[in-house]
Amino acid sequence: MVTTGMTPLATLALVQVSWADGLAAVSLGLIALFWLAIAIGVLVLITLVMRLLKRVEGLVEEVAPKAAPLLERANEIAGNAAAVSHSVRAEIERVGETVQGLNEQIHQAMETATEQVRRFGTVVRVVQEEVEDLLLDATATARGLQAAAETLRRPALPSPIRGDGGDES
Repeated sequence: MVTTGMTPLATLALVQVSWADGLAAVSLGLIALFWLAIAIGVLVLITLVMRLLKRVEGLVEEVAPKAAPLLERANEIAGNAAAVSHSVRAEIERVGETVQGLNEQIHQAMETATEQVRRFGTVVRVVQEEVEDLLLDATATARGLQAAAETLRRPALPSPIRGDGGDES
């Protein structure tokens, strides 16, 4: 070993610094390799994504002509469904108006019928009272006639005014 006039402590410090420099150099090399691997991985990934995009574009170009008629037909069906929906809605509105009109007519008819039944009930009560009065009068007349008939059927009693009580022949 060549002595340069350094103390053993200085030599130890120089060895430790050299060892730390070597470790730092190795660490920096590993970090550089790590970033290089990441860069290569990103490039590979970009390449794969580009290939995938090209395949997807190819599939889209292949499917697009086939999808156009399907989309047109779907739009046509949607238009037909909208027309049917509009037609059904208009018909339901007409039916609702008809039902409402019929409901009003039924209510008017019920009110008219109720009024007519009330009037008829009044007429029936008046007729019933008249019939009862007529029957009472007829019954009274029949009793009077019956009493008169009974009186006429009885033999005549001697009259106190005539005096003899008998027959003047």
